[in-house]
Amino acid sequence: MEEWNFPPSYRNDYFPDTNSPYWFRDRETMDPEKRDELIVARIREVMAYAYDHSPFYQRKWDEAGIKANDIRTLADFEEVPVVTKQELRDSQAKNPPFGDYLCCPESDIHHIHGTSGTTGRPTAFGISRCDWETIANNHARIMWGMGLRPGDTVFVAAILSLYMGSWGALIGAERLGLQSLPLRRWCARDDCASGNLARNDEASRAVFNAVLRVKAGGSGPRGRGRPERIRHQSAVLLRRTGRLYSVHPRQDSADLRCQGS
Repeated sequence: MEEWNFPPSYRNDYFPDTNSPYWFRDRETMDPEKRDELIVARIREVMAYAYDHSPFYQRKWDEAGIKANDIRTLADFEEVPVVTKQELRDSQAKNPPFGDYLCCPESDIHHIHGTSGTTGRPTAFGISRCDWETIANNHARIMWGMGLRPGDTVFVAAILSLYMGSWGALIGAERLGLQSLPLRRWCARDDCASGNLARNDEASRAVFNAVLRVKAGGSGPRGRGRPERIRHQSAVLLRRTGRLYSVHPRQDSADLRCQGS
């Protein structure tokens, strides 16, 4: 798992020692200069792959006179022309739906995601199964570095829609062996009109508070009116995240008031 290769491959049964703060110890503790050398080598591999599989990058880099083998330092990489959002939109308009910068056959696409179109025409993402696995492993590595371990509970307080970010958190949590709790506070127009939003919100709050109750442990105050300590770190994280998402355990469930603010 410590090897550097592209396209990436992963062992989904891999886990570091539970007491290790590192997912990939060698990568995360190596000398910075050595790490920079490996990063530059990886950049060359990724650029070569993109050039070989995408007419978009072939045109862009040929016009700039840039080749993958020209990149020998991070400073060299600064000379690679930036890809603009308008270029991506233009590419998808001419080559719908994914543009000619897609680097895998359309038959390999596993998930379709996209942008909201806030600043213009929305763009679509064609994500291969290999991409999906890479995203899951990268998010798992991030969560491991944050201190999460298999069996902990993660609250995904973001909409699961075309937006990719919330999906990355969810599949990363699944890869890490976490208990995943996705909670949504949005609905389609018809759902809102029919009152399903309120019912969904009520159900979500009930599930959230039930999980928090189990993670917190205990049910009564102790000693001089102090609230019982939260026994499980997951409960603290869930409670704080829930408040940011307008879920207030102390207000929503009276029997949770003894668990602290």
